[in-house]
Amino acid sequence: MKTVISVKVDKDVHDRARKVAKKIGVPLSMVVNQGLRRFAKTGRIEFGT
Repeated sequence: MKTVISVKVDKDVHDRARKVAKKIGVPLSMVVNQGLRRFAKTGRIEFGT
């Protein structure tokens, strides 16, 4: 089952992420889902570059 979430993201971050996702041939939603899966599994999030 799928659900829809709505989040506010800085426009420049969204644009850059969308370009990278397109370049590697995956939808941006897949990138977001993977990040959420990792967070749900580990309970951790990394900040930084």
